[in-house]
Amino acid sequence: MLNAATGVTATGATLNGTVTDSGASAPAVVFYWATSDRGGDPAAWPASQVVAGTQTGAFSAEVTGLQPATTYFFRARATNASGGVWASPCLSFTTVASAPVVENGGVSEVSATSAKLGATVTSTGGTDPAVTIFYGLADGGTNAASWASSVVIPALNGCLLYTSDAADDSLR
Repeated sequence: MLNAATGVTATGATLNGTVTDSGASAPAVVFYWATSDRGGDPAAWPASQVVAGTQTGAFSAEVTGLQPATTYFFRARATNASGGVWASPCLSFTTVASAPVVENGGVSEVSATSAKLGATVTSTGGTDPAVTIFYGLADGGTNAASWASSVVIPALNGCLLYTSDAADDSLR
């Protein structure tokens, strides 16, 4: 029997299950996972993890190398001298998004009333983030409230050039 995945992070999770009837002998267990249910053919699953030893009750395995903000499906197969059986049903979990990474770009075309500001999202963390550009006459540091002005750019993935004009803030 499969149990819900626990300890889900942006890049890993712990898969859980329970042997409810070991038959003639305690089985060896293998977890299989993918971004879709691949059914009952072990060769169809691109990733697997052998659970150490033989199992007679609860078992688990940590899996790593997963992608952020992605749904994964998993199954377990128990095998002993009598044969093999798949735990049913297939279960799923979704990894969490990781923090996005944004690099400040340059400032250009500075005039008395406007300037162009740039930024690049170098890693989305699994979902396109909204980016807020803070600006003003003094450096507000990492405290958002210390900046004179800001603009939110929704769902940014890539580069942005923002023009701040005293009369009209606009995205370009």
